[in-house]
Parts: sequence; C-alpha cells; structure tokens
Amino acid sequence: MDTGDRVKKIGGDYSVTGTVVSAFYKASGQMRYVVEADQPRGLLHIYSAANLQPMTWFDELKVFVMLAVANLLRL
Repeated sequence: MDTGDRVKKIGGDYSVTGTVVSAFYKASGQMRYVVEADQPRGLLHIYSAANLQPMTWFDELKVFVMLAVANLLRL
C-alpha cells in the first residue's frame, strides 16, 4: 500500500474506511500504515497490512452515500 491509497479495515469489532496518509517500520521491522478515517473525519488509526484491504468502486459508492445521508440529516 502507498500513501494516498483508499482502504478499508477488515476484521474485528468495528469498520473503518479511509486514506493511507503514512507508512513506517516499527523497531521490530514490521510495517505499519496510518489511515485517516472518513468518519469521524480526520481520526488517525495505525494498522498492519493484514488489517487493511484496498477499496473497490462499490466500497467508495457506499461511503459516498453514507456521508451524503449524514450531511442531509444535519440540515
């Protein structure tokens, strides 16, 4: 994965979609990725590659609709 890639978190108790904003190696040599979440906007999480999957066009459509509905509910 590269900076700017759109990803979704897989597995676990919660879901996150967002953009990879940074990547780094831990002292142990393991790669980690910093993902800026779409919702709540700006939240940063650190994940291993095993927890991330590239977003498909359908994933992007779902995020777009979700954010559009959330914005309409704020009116």
